[in-house]
Amino acid sequence: MASQVPFGYWNSSMSSRSWADMMKYAAGATVQILMFSILACKVKMNAPNCHTYLEIIYTRYGVLTHWVFIFFALLTNVLVGSQLLLGGSAVVTSLTGMNVYAAIFLIPLGVCVYVVLGGLRATFLCDYSHTLILMVIILYFMFAAYATNEQIGSPSEMYRLLEAAALKRPVDGNHDGSYMTLKSNFALPTGSAQ
Repeated sequence: MASQVPFGYWNSSMSSRSWADMMKYAAGATVQILMFSILACKVKMNAPNCHTYLEIIYTRYGVLTHWVFIFFALLTNVLVGSQLLLGGSAVVTSLTGMNVYAAIFLIPLGVCVYVVLGGLRATFLCDYSHTLILMVIILYFMFAAYATNEQIGSPSEMYRLLEAAALKRPVDGNHDGSYMTLKSNFALPTGSAQ
């Protein structure tokens, strides 16, 4: 299982993980969402009858460029869709023990059924319910690890375990070899690479 975890998560410190989360999710996603919303408003002002960016490409640059962008748009959708599908099927497999191939087939089938039968309203309701289910699962595992687990049981016990791990396997470049320090020589490079 440890071979599937990226390098910086276990071989550095809390600092590298904090940098990775801050840079990748908070800063990165916020800027993308902000810029896309500004771009969408500007596009609607300049081309109010266009529904997709491919229509804008066709009108502005012609047929050849339009087909090139269609190819890259479809390629991007296939890659991102397959990543989401494989990630979702891995989660379903680990939570339920279902065969991964069955999960890969059944997840889009279920989505297609509720979108076709329920339309846009069903899509919004399902997005809300999926988020609710996900939050319940996250909270369950958090409380199971930090409140009822025999090995951890509490945040203070987790801190004690991390301090004991630092004595057994200290991290080079961290203050006193600790996993809980914010002074790490490799925090910024590791965080920005992830």
